[in-house]
This record gives sequence, C-alpha cells and structure tokens, in this order.
Amino acid sequence: MIRSIPIVVAIALLSVSCSPKRVVFMHQSARVNYLITPEEIKDMQFYLGRDMLLNEVPGDGALLVKQGTPGVANAVGPDWIRVVFEEGGVGVPFVAISPSGIGTPYAIATELPDGGLQPLRARNDENLQVGDRTFRVIYGSDALLLVRRKDLEKVEDSRISVKGVKQ
Repeated sequence: MIRSIPIVVAIALLSVSCSPKRVVFMHQSARVNYLITPEEIKDMQFYLGRDMLLNEVPGDGALLVKQGTPGVANAVGPDWIRVVFEEGGVGVPFVAISPSGIGTPYAIATELPDGGLQPLRARNDENLQVGDRTFRVIYGSDALLLVRRKDLEKVEDSRISVKGVKQ
C-alpha cells in the first residue's frame, strides 16, 4: 500500500499540471495594469465562480445558477462589470471588492437605491437587487467572477512588447 502512494501522487500531479487552466478570477488589477477597455471586456467570456440558489421576492420559485454558467458583459464601469447569464437578461453586477486593491477579484453585488453597488458579502441581508427585481440569496452570496485565461492572454498579447537589445 505504501509503495502505491507515490505513484498515485505522481499521477495526480501530472494530471493537474497537464490540464489547461481555462478560467481564472477576474481582477481589478488586470484591468488597471493592461488598461483593458470596456470594448475588450465586452469581448470576453465570463463565468460564475460558484453555484447560486435564489428565490425571487415576491415569488415562490427557486432559481439555480450553476458554477461555470457562461455570461457576457453588457455594461462596464471603472470598478464594476455587469454580466448577462441569460438571453434577454438585464445583467448581474459584479464589483471590485476593493477598487484600488492589487489582485482584488470581482464579487457579485447588489444595486443600492442611490445607484451604487455593494458586494453581497458586505451586507447584513442576503437580498440581491437587479433592476426592478429582488432575489433572496439562499446560498452563493460570495460568488466571484471568472474569465477565460485565453481572453486575458489575448489582451496581453495585443499590447506593445519590448523586443530587447542584444549585443
């Protein structure tokens, strides 16, 4: 049995190292560092970072949004991205948890009466306000926004790259 442990560990490490890293957290610092434009953001494919179970208020039906559900940005602000996960939807807001923070991911947010946004994780209640609809979040209020790695690499590759000087 002890002899098989190194083999199992080696296989597990090999499979992890060979698997493509499709998605990563969308970070505010990536937007700032690469000067990603709203148009470039709207060309990216986003994904929900964890399962969410919602009940519309008022209403009696549950809505499950699965981790990995794809979406596209339909509106972009300096520290927020609104992502549509369903055809014809108004979009769910995600806001940088700390707009000036390095490596700060985008968290699902609720709309405030004054027009601002607040991460759900920072609220005492679990209500998600999106347009004129209110949802009670049963679980998933800490959902983060994911983006395809290749979309970020495409932006990085489009930037001017210094070739260097050889002697």
